[in-house]
Amino acid sequence: MKGKTSFSYDYILFMELIYEYDETQQETVEAKIKRRLKYNNLAPYDQNRVNYVRSFKKALSEEIRLLSRSKYFEKTLSKYAQVKDFDVEQMTTDYSAIYPELSIKEIRSMVGFGVHWFYTR
Repeated sequence: MKGKTSFSYDYILFMELIYEYDETQQETVEAKIKRRLKYNNLAPYDQNRVNYVRSFKKALSEEIRLLSRSKYFEKTLSKYAQVKDFDVEQMTTDYSAIYPELSIKEIRSMVGFGVHWFYTR
């Protein structure tokens, strides 16, 4: 179903950028972003927007990888890693102040997925 998506422009950027581990993958990831945006009939590719979301992803991953040193880390009683081990709501509030061009709803989704991706996996 071409053009049918429930994901926003920014969320698609984030979902592709999360697979970018270093600068050598930048070109490949950006090509994937262009394809997904075109497939979903979203706005044209915007390098400044990609860099903005990339900056958010980098800051988020660095914070999550601090683990127990993160100010958002609140380890639960479970012996397994869980998204609940991080204060996602506070992270959303703080990151929405730092990245005002992203909607709070989008940041909440990205933070939740980011904690899952960088911590629980």
